[in-house]
Amino acid sequence: MDARAVGVAEAVRRVERPHGLADVSFDDVQKRSANAAGTPLAFHRLDTNLIAFREKTYGGMLHYAPLMRGVIHHTEGEQSVVLRGLVNWWFVALTITLLITLGRGVRHIAMIYIFVLAILYLIQGVRFYRVASALRSR
Repeated sequence: MDARAVGVAEAVRRVERPHGLADVSFDDVQKRSANAAGTPLAFHRLDTNLIAFREKTYGGMLHYAPLMRGVIHHTEGEQSVVLRGLVNWWFVALTITLLITLGRGVRHIAMIYIFVLAILYLIQGVRFYRVASALRSR
């Protein structure tokens, strides 16, 4: 399965990890990447060199619409793994729907929409940074 096939856009971070993903403990990465308010991350091994993750639907004190989900990929022979954040399709569909439905009226909500997008992106960026840090620390 190609990791790029499941998202529209991606954010990429490379993490030095010479041993690849074989020894990754989901519990350990989940604990190290957890925060006090956000929902826990759910990890799923798709292959020996590919792990997918997303935020669980329930849990935590802070509830928001996650903008991205992620994959961690290791290519044999490389000294690092690649952490990719993939944009969820619902966000693209919502943006297109708003543009079509509101037409020129979209300018009335554009600043609010961009602000909310920036906040969601910041939250996801911090969550992905924590996953990368957890992978790096092993």
